[in-house]
Amino acid sequence: MDRSDSRAATIRDVARLSGVSIATVTRTFQASTLVRPETRQRVLEAAEQLGYRPDSVARALVTGSTKTVGVLVPSLGVPYWGEVTHGIEQLAGRHGYSVVVASSGGEPQRERTMLDLLLSKRLDGIIVGGAAGNSQSWPLPNRGTPPLVLLEWDETPQWDLFKALGSGPVTSSTVKRLSDQAAPGPWAARVFYDDLAGGRMVAQHLLRLGHSDVAFLTGPPVRTCLLRLSGFRNAFQEGGLDVRVHAAGEDSFEAARVVARRCLEAPSPPTALACSSDLLAIGAIKAAHDLGLNVPADVSIVGYDDIEFAEYVDPPLTTLCNPKRRLGELAWELVLAAQDGERRGEQHTLTGTLIERESADAPKR
Repeated sequence: MDRSDSRAATIRDVARLSGVSIATVTRTFQASTLVRPETRQRVLEAAEQLGYRPDSVARALVTGSTKTVGVLVPSLGVPYWGEVTHGIEQLAGRHGYSVVVASSGGEPQRERTMLDLLLSKRLDGIIVGGAAGNSQSWPLPNRGTPPLVLLEWDETPQWDLFKALGSGPVTSSTVKRLSDQAAPGPWAARVFYDDLAGGRMVAQHLLRLGHSDVAFLTGPPVRTCLLRLSGFRNAFQEGGLDVRVHAAGEDSFEAARVVARRCLEAPSPPTALACSSDLLAIGAIKAAHDLGLNVPADVSIVGYDDIEFAEYVDPPLTTLCNPKRRLGELAWELVLAAQDGERRGEQHTLTGTLIERESADAPKR
């Protein structure tokens, strides 16, 4: 067949070259069992020769499925969300699905804009990670939208609540868990970590090592950080001890380095720094090294999340491991289950595990 013209190949061209009907070509690209293997091969060879690619939108109108899932996260530059997205992509790929990824920068308005864009793509499901803004005012899914799975809810930084957590008693109702506050509606599911329990595990580890003078370093006080701080500080208060609390302006290596250095240069520095993320902990290790301090001989440093870098810093970082890839895999499984029409609004809680490495030890003073 002469394909010297510049127009794109059509399904009619494939049918003509392979000697079958248009319906047979359609069934071939739908992986129908009604097409014989030798016919399927002939159609695929014709499509390859012509450079034909099925129109995904047209196919969706016929099949009701684009075999594509959307993922909206705060940032792909943050290792945490990169690992979550990797878990989604790996499992979706095994089921023949493609993944479209967008990021919001943690900005509520951009998040809503990107969500509207994904909703316009006729996707088979959307996974929203770390949603920003007030959970009560976020646009709700409805029966006309594809299944939506919500992972965590960061909220906007709550500085007033952070100040309240820095002093005075901390009660279980001070920071609302996602399960207690997320807006109702026909979500396919909501998945979150038990950050209160995670913060407690980190605190108990430092207490077992013998630390009583500890500082907690957090990034902007979004929900997850506040829950980690609450769990951590509760454990110390139960032993009659208190915790110094410091906040970095952003969740980054450099912001942590600046705040940690100021903390370690104090007349009476803490014997341990607990950080609400591994990014902060790695920045804190850099600050200690800048001051000529040995980690953990002079100061123990503990992180949270167990990103891939945590094992390769010097010294390797003790941290609370949240199962990030499992979070992504579970989100995908819930989207897939919702394809059957089951949107029960289930809530799933994942619990972390403490990973002991070399950055924390008993205090030497």
